[in-house]
Amino acid sequence: MKDANNQAEATQHASRRRMSEWIVLSIIVAVAAMWFVVEPRLMVKSADRPGTPSAAVVSVSQPVQKQLESRLQFLGQFSPVEQVELRAQVGGTLTHIAFKDGTIVKAGDTLFEIDTTLYQIKLSQATAQVEKARTQVEKAGAQVGSARARFELASREAERAQTLQHTDAGTIENVEQRSAERQSAQAALDEAQAGVSEAEAAGHEADALVRDARFDLDHCRIVAPFTGRIGTHLVSVGNLISGSRGGGANTTLLATLVSLNPIYFNFDMSEADYMTFLRVQKSAKSSTANKVDISLSDENSSTVRER
Repeated sequence: MKDANNQAEATQHASRRRMSEWIVLSIIVAVAAMWFVVEPRLMVKSADRPGTPSAAVVSVSQPVQKQLESRLQFLGQFSPVEQVELRAQVGGTLTHIAFKDGTIVKAGDTLFEIDTTLYQIKLSQATAQVEKARTQVEKAGAQVGSARARFELASREAERAQTLQHTDAGTIENVEQRSAERQSAQAALDEAQAGVSEAEAAGHEADALVRDARFDLDHCRIVAPFTGRIGTHLVSVGNLISGSRGGGANTTLLATLVSLNPIYFNFDMSEADYMTFLRVQKSAKSSTANKVDISLSDENSSTVRER
């Protein structure tokens, strides 16, 4: 029984020893395989390794010292210095448009024309009243001349009657009659002079009517007040235009005209940026203290244009 146990232990011990030998042998084989894989790479890297590079030559210069100008960037938009809404001062039918939308027009160019028939009639009536008033003035002047001659004659007759009375050659009744005739002549002269004043006033009124009618007639033609670019016409030929000398919301807007030169460029900046600009502007001595560069959205730094 004891011999059987010893034999079993010997057999188990031999099995463990063979297993340990196989494990050691497997490790040796694995290490050798890794060596053959890594070694060529090490050899290639050693063969391809470049030599030690030479020292690079570095140039050294003194730093440049200068004053850098700070810049602030803002978004803005152009706006005209002068802009006017063209509205009619007289009403009527629009008969002609003398421009193309979006073109440049010069000061004094005709832009719109309104039918002048009604205002021609009005001017003719006012001119006729002027002629009538002028005739009345001439007639009243003639009446004044006749009344003045009558008054002068009556005055002489009255003085003669008074002289005859003092020499006892005339009567009191004759003196009183001559005095009454002089007073009547004086009243006629005053009336004639009043007629002249009335006729002259009528003449002045007729002259004002002529000027008023001529004003309306002249403003049937709407011209450009300054040179600039005109926008789209907002009415068409044949439309009835509402006009007013005082303007207002009831007048018809015909078009808009804006000036081109000079022109504003408006942009907003914060108070801090503005104070910074003032300090830099005060301390700067160069001509660029007030320099502003403007560029469009599709322009880069090489196409920035100075304004």
